[in-house]
Order: sequence, then C-alpha cells, then structure tokens
Amino acid sequence: MTVARLFGVRIVLSGWFLLLFAFLGAAGVLAEAALLFAVALAHELAHVAAARLCGLEVAEVELFPFGGVARLEGPLELDPAAEAKVALAGPLANALAAGALLALKGWEAMPSELARRLLEANLLIGGFNLIPALPLDGGRVYRAWLSERAGFLRATERAARLGRRFGLAIAAAGLLLLVLGVTSASVPAVGAFLFAAARKEEEQGPYAFMRYLARRREVLGRLPVQAVRHVVASETVPVKDVLARLAPRRYHIVWVVGRDGRLAGFAGERELIDALFAGGIETPLGAVLGPSRPGG
Repeated sequence: MTVARLFGVRIVLSGWFLLLFAFLGAAGVLAEAALLFAVALAHELAHVAAARLCGLEVAEVELFPFGGVARLEGPLELDPAAEAKVALAGPLANALAAGALLALKGWEAMPSELARRLLEANLLIGGFNLIPALPLDGGRVYRAWLSERAGFLRATERAARLGRRFGLAIAAAGLLLLVLGVTSASVPAVGAFLFAAARKEEEQGPYAFMRYLARRREVLGRLPVQAVRHVVASETVPVKDVLARLAPRRYHIVWVVGRDGRLAGFAGERELIDALFAGGIETPLGAVLGPSRPGG
C-alpha cells in the first residue's frame, strides 16, 4: 500500500508491516508502532541518499517490520562495491542516530523515556539488518563480497539460503522463549518474516540473474578498459553454468575444451550472453563456437 511520496520516491507499506501495526495496536502500544515506522523510514531514506550519491535513482521503498527494500532503477548489482555502500548506509544511519540519542540523553535535551525507546528501535533495526542474509542489508553486503568470487547467481542463492536458516532459527528460538514467558509473539513473527522474505529472494534469483545479464550485455561495449579473467570449461557445459560463475567487475574469456581434452576455441562473455538469450539456458558452449571453431 502506497502511503506517501518523499523526494520523488514512493513509500509503500508491506503486508508484514501492516500486520505488525495491527498486532501492536491490539496490544495497545501504537506509540511503539509509530516509533518503529519513523526509524524504519529513516533507515530506508539513508539507502536512498547513498544510492543517489552513487548516481542511481530509487523508484520505490517498501517498508518491512525491521527495515525495508529500496528498489533502484539502475543496475546496482553490476557494481558490488556500490551495492555494499548502499546496503551499509541504513545500519550506519541507525548507529549515528543511536550515538546522537545517547549524547542528547546525557545533556537531558530529550525526555528520557522517548530517548530510550528511540535508542532501542535504532539498535534493533540497525543490528538486525546486519545479519548476513538476504533480504537484509548484511545479506546484500555478503552477496556483494561473494559475487566477486562465486558469481552473482551463486552469491544470491547462498545469501538467500542463509536468510531462510536465520529465519527458522529466530522463529524456533522465539517460540521457545514465548512458551517460557520470556518474550512476546513478535520475535517468532520476525523469524517467519525473514524466512518468507528470504524464500522469495531465492525464488526470484533466476529472474534477477536474467535481468543482471541483460544489463551486463548493455554495458560491456561501453567500457574502454576492463580487467580480464580466464575460465576453462568443456564444450558440453551449458552456458548458464559458466555465466553463473562470472564476477561482476571482470570481462571473461572462456577457453572451451573439446571431448578429447584439446582446446576447441575461445568464447567471450558477450557471445555467451547472446547465446543464452537466443538459444536458451541449456545451450552448450560448443554451439557458441559454431562450425568454424579451431581444433574441432
């Protein structure tokens, strides 16, 4: 549900956020809900500011119970360093706000109860988002780091799997603490939210990968100089298996080896992407070389 537009960005409340509001309202703590909304919004606006500093535009911000998702119009996944910077902007904003609140509290410039609640909300949202699991900010930093080593698709899959595991662990621990009377139902609810959101990221991984490849193909010809990485693969390997391993900030040249173990030819990254879109994800590398390949 779209609730506002700030600095040209749509602000959307997710169903999970609305459920949390309803839960807190039923519990008679709407003031806490309002604080949570304000802190989560400030967290996401920090992402918006960081994205714009990186030259990217944000179309929409969707708020979840402990943060949200800033949907960008630019290809952020092509630059892992920029993705990490944008992701860390939210927790950094929470940390700065927490430090300012502690300073204000020391000077008695704010009512102590309000300062305490704001401090707890910032520490909770900032700390929770540092968990290295998608769709949280820590998960995006982890994916940015891993994509340089394992490729964008594999990094996304691993970070999303971590999200499901963390979600299950938090939900299970929350249920146990709820039975023991130590915590409220909000903790297992947060675990369920994280599990569902991570599963959605995992399901959308192949679509995000195809979008990544389409954007990658657009920018390949614009770079006058780029570092190269060499990859060796059999001619029977599908192009998707090679593309899934490619690092974002390298141009890749694939050494294609025939069934007899001899070099059959070379394929550039652009040729692999074109072959995938033209012939499908199972197109073998041998088909990319064509009939005139050397050493065939």
